[in-house]
Amino acid sequence: MRWAGTKSEARKKAVAASLAAAGVDPARARGDCFDDEACSWVMVSGFLSGLPSWAVAKKAIDEARPAAEGYILAVNAMERQAEEDPAAGSAAHELLTRARVEQTLRAAMADPLAIPAQLSDEGKRAWQMFIWREIARRDNQNTGWLKTKVAKGGWPRRSAVGPDAARAAWLIAQHADRDPAFQIQALRLMEPLIATNEVSPRDYAFLYDRVFGELRGRQRYGTQMICTAGKLVPQPIEDAANVDKRRLEVGLPKMREQLSKYTDRTC
Repeated sequence: MRWAGTKSEARKKAVAASLAAAGVDPARARGDCFDDEACSWVMVSGFLSGLPSWAVAKKAIDEARPAAEGYILAVNAMERQAEEDPAAGSAAHELLTRARVEQTLRAAMADPLAIPAQLSDEGKRAWQMFIWREIARRDNQNTGWLKTKVAKGGWPRRSAVGPDAARAAWLIAQHADRDPAFQIQALRLMEPLIATNEVSPRDYAFLYDRVFGELRGRQRYGTQMICTAGKLVPQPIEDAANVDKRRLEVGLPKMREQLSKYTDRTC
């Protein structure tokens, strides 16, 4: 729809402005409109692209809705149960709960066995559409929550929240793709904490590559893979001759070890 494109372009301009304010070239800023409920449905409608008519798509949506909404309700129940934990209310508990919920949803997207087998092929695509929209919604919520926490108390340190919760903070930032200026802020806050072991250098490397691989088209540590001609290959790497040295510095194996994991994988 044209109005969705207009909203997406407006969002792109806002993202570009925030990147420019952060001192980063905004040329590769992306638009989306997931903060608008109706527009978010348009953004995820690509899951049903290629269907011959709206009637077929509507049938798939209606078929998938009960199973998808049931799955989301189960995830919500898991979240409410976590609120009964004695540690509920602490920053560490909140970080861990938020990360666990979004990882549960992402695991469902990645696992074909999680999709209800009784659905038609079109219904399975619609089921994924529902789940992906919930992932996007929660990513937006988590980003806003973490931004507020960081503004008040700085980046979550291992000594303050524990290593698992500190990694959960990184995971939320890793998935804050709709707010790249915040991701850059996270990198700038994380970097000086590496020397005191308050932040994992490996986490920093993954976030750096995710952010600047998108914004500059080149990563530094070789952590991000892209699909080219049906094969997973590393996104272009800056100063590729020295990538193994940089990987060693952050606790990552040599590139050949990483690439060996993708030898037989297609995309």
